[in-house]
Amino acid sequence: MSKPLPKLDLNVTNRCNFRCIHCCFNSGETMLPEFSLDKIKNILKEFKTLGGERIDITGGEPLLRPDLPKIIKIGKDLNLKIELVTNSSLLTDEKLKLFKQLGLDAIAISLDGSDYQTYKKIRPIKQNIYKLIIENIQKCVNYGFPVKINTVVFNSNLDDLAKINELAIKWGAKEHGFYINRPKKTKAHDREVITNQVGELLQHDSSLHLWSPYAKEKWWLITSLDDFSRRIL
Repeated sequence: MSKPLPKLDLNVTNRCNFRCIHCCFNSGETMLPEFSLDKIKNILKEFKTLGGERIDITGGEPLLRPDLPKIIKIGKDLNLKIELVTNSSLLTDEKLKLFKQLGLDAIAISLDGSDYQTYKKIRPIKQNIYKLIIENIQKCVNYGFPVKINTVVFNSNLDDLAKINELAIKWGAKEHGFYINRPKKTKAHDREVITNQVGELLQHDSSLHLWSPYAKEKWWLITSLDDFSRRIL
């Protein structure tokens, strides 16, 4: 191949303890066969052969796989960079210590609201679970993991984006990813609102990298409001 594969999203399970309103996999409700450890090892070996360098371990909720540490070890034995994508509700000190020992490179955590009332509109959970998620984000940072905050953008949390970003900065996150959830035909007014909200975020003088998805699974670093409007909207 002339060009190495940049990244592999490795979906290790469709089991999930959440029922997010936007989930395109219907995780937690639709049970799908899971790759065995041997199959995962073969996939990652082939990925490495093709020039692959990084994998994101996703789901469902990947922490529901008891053999997740073994999956991480397989990847690290192949010298791959690994990011765990999780809702963080099932993280514990024991797991974080083990992941650190195994060499897990980063953790990405979903956060769609700076408060429980906003968050539960998108990911319906109990308030004590939301509190646990916030605690675990800070734990991940304290354990020395580079943390990325993932935020799915809805009309219901547009006014909260700046507050979420402020929290991410306060906690020491390294990246903040925005995923625009919108129908195929977006009204001009909606585009304007999204543009203005993200414009507020781009005024922050911070070390965060603001990412947002583009067509065909390409990713771009958003460096200005014009750049955001041109690439995303």
